[in-house]
Amino acid sequence: MAVLIPTSRGENQQAPPNSAPGAEASRVYGEWRIRIRPDQGPAYNRLIEQSGLPLFRAAGGRMVGWWTTLIGDLYEHVTIWEYDGMAAFERAIQFLSKDPAFARFVAARDPLLAGEESRFLRLAPGGARPALSEPAPFVVHELHRVPLARRDAYLAFMTGRGLELLRSHGFRPAGPLVVDVGRWTEVTYLFRFDSLAEREQGMAQFAATADGRAYVQKVGEFVEDVATRLLVPAPFARAAPAGETPAKPGATTGSLPHREPVAPGVYAAGFSDRHRSANCGWVALREETLLIDVPRGSPVPDFLALVAATTGKPARTLVLTHAQDGDSPLLRSLVEQGIRRILTSPEARARLLAHPGGLDPAIVRALPDRTPIGDDSVAVDFLPMDHVAAETGAAAVSLPGRAVLFTGPMVVNGPRAPLAGSDTARWVAALRRLEGLAPVQVVPGFGSWGGPELLARQRRFLAELRRQVGYHIAQGRPHAELADQVRLPADCFVWMPYDTPTAEDLEHVYRELTIPMAPFHGVAPTPSDQRPQALVLIGDQPHEPGHLEEGLQPVFDATGVVPHFTVDVRALTAENLARVQLLVILRDGLQRPQRAPSTHFLWMTPEQQRAVVRFVEGGGGFLNLHNAMGLYPPRGPYLELVGGRYIGHGPLERFRVEVVDPDHPVTRGVRAFFVADEQHTPPYDEGRVHLLLRNRSDDGKVAAAGWVREPGRGRLCHLANGHTREALLHPMYQQLLRNAVRWCLRLEDSGAPTHAAIEESSRRRPAS
Repeated sequence: MAVLIPTSRGENQQAPPNSAPGAEASRVYGEWRIRIRPDQGPAYNRLIEQSGLPLFRAAGGRMVGWWTTLIGDLYEHVTIWEYDGMAAFERAIQFLSKDPAFARFVAARDPLLAGEESRFLRLAPGGARPALSEPAPFVVHELHRVPLARRDAYLAFMTGRGLELLRSHGFRPAGPLVVDVGRWTEVTYLFRFDSLAEREQGMAQFAATADGRAYVQKVGEFVEDVATRLLVPAPFARAAPAGETPAKPGATTGSLPHREPVAPGVYAAGFSDRHRSANCGWVALREETLLIDVPRGSPVPDFLALVAATTGKPARTLVLTHAQDGDSPLLRSLVEQGIRRILTSPEARARLLAHPGGLDPAIVRALPDRTPIGDDSVAVDFLPMDHVAAETGAAAVSLPGRAVLFTGPMVVNGPRAPLAGSDTARWVAALRRLEGLAPVQVVPGFGSWGGPELLARQRRFLAELRRQVGYHIAQGRPHAELADQVRLPADCFVWMPYDTPTAEDLEHVYRELTIPMAPFHGVAPTPSDQRPQALVLIGDQPHEPGHLEEGLQPVFDATGVVPHFTVDVRALTAENLARVQLLVILRDGLQRPQRAPSTHFLWMTPEQQRAVVRFVEGGGGFLNLHNAMGLYPPRGPYLELVGGRYIGHGPLERFRVEVVDPDHPVTRGVRAFFVADEQHTPPYDEGRVHLLLRNRSDDGKVAAAGWVREPGRGRLCHLANGHTREALLHPMYQQLLRNAVRWCLRLEDSGAPTHAAIEESSRRRPAS
């Protein structure tokens, strides 16, 4: 009794067990057994390939396979087609009956036939749906004949214990597919495999086990007769025609209604609002198709059939840009259908494997760094971006030669981009890097695809949201008023008002920008990180933080310093200063939570003043910018440390910045320049500071514009300019800032110790 027929152990091309019993119950499978006249085989093959298959697919059929017989009737063809139900099959018949091309096809076909039989099968509840349009090298078509009286008991065993035994030993049967014929139930299974030797070896191994013996005994109790055919794909069925998309006459329920090529050999597909308008895609490589993300709105067999139809190559590798709850069934189904490896980020892999009994860890590979994953025909790069846009992992996929970028969750172009679990500062920085790839086509993780403007819009949305929330915090405004204060401009949105940030999103950004998350995003610098670290306090009512960060970030990039920007004045503490080597302040000392001046107050506490003084005198660097002397506690230790005080400024106008000491490291390479700015006029202690710069207005007013001093073991630099974007980004001022950072940090000295290390050394030094 030939009941042990293994499939390939190298790949799994079967569909998963039923996940939607209602849908499977209505689906039908038409099976045709066609006998060809011995001398008409080549003519029949040409006719089916050129005329038959296009007609059958246009009528709405989905081909499971079309095979010729290798063992059995050598002139027999077997083909199986899937329909959503008998009504769908009837629509197909009506469609074909009205098509003159079908009449011509029948007239040419019938003389080539020696006979034909057909029947309709249904998938038994709990069975495995056949794969679509991806024929294996060999298929065994196995038919069990069961008396009606034993049918229910037989099916209960096979869809439960029977299939479980087969699968546990590496077999992947499709079926059971059932039809009642007189006093019998005929049950069909399809087994796919790569070689006959593999089949024989699998059968022998299974038969030698207790499971195999139990399976044979149980099946023998129910089945009266078994018939098998060994099939191979017909020549015209080995690869689906490129660009083929099965359509249903009069219906709009295609498996991927929203799809299109975005570059040669590169495709994008999108799904409905029920799936957050999620997208996926695929790329035709030389020997296989590379999938990008799972089809979250399509049955896996239908999806893979379409993929194979567009590329003519099987899908073997899946790249995941992120993991979502509910992905596991789709992933298991893709593996069962032939996916051999899954590539993703470390965070996404950990999430996928967190649940026992899920995916085999051996096929899920984490790529922690940028990695080429294409071949010599198409360059494809995997770009991991964990801990950026989603707590479930994030990555992008770049095709530099095709100028296409799949962004995953890094870009949401339409529906709302949920911010919970993200790091919006890293997100903005990552988007800038992606823009640097210069893609022409951008496929976001969710929403409509388009050009590089999608990256810029997403970055602008996040940066503006951070700017407005940060400006609210920098002014000390009440937390309760946050939602009423944030109003993003229209060009930040795509599908208004569906992508408007929610109160939860605003709260997430607020938490990011305030203590205890600020200033280190909840993760303090580690001793192993040898890069200089800077605490950068910016933003007040006259100076919104967005343009300040924009002007300072290039300085830190150029000097190799890691900036920790903060708008929350409470982040200025001795504990936080002990974790950095440089303090930068560009804000005044007044909080203005309401319009009424009676609500304004000086924010810097005596404890904060003492912490700054100890930090600098203990060896830290302090870059004091623009208004960082203004409106601070008068005659306090903070202003005493800086060496000057703020007494106001003139109008915003153009004036000349002159270099007083061109030989100092801070002014090295700096020439006199003009800039539009506020001309501050701070008095300074000439006996304690070394003047570097002065400003000269058109009406002849001259004022100090920069100085340095070295209190204790530390270094301090004050630069008075920097109110406007023009002033901050002026090439000469950027040079000043770079020089000042290096000088404050003693970067010309090797191995500069951290402030914390200096304090520890001081504590251990014996008293003199």
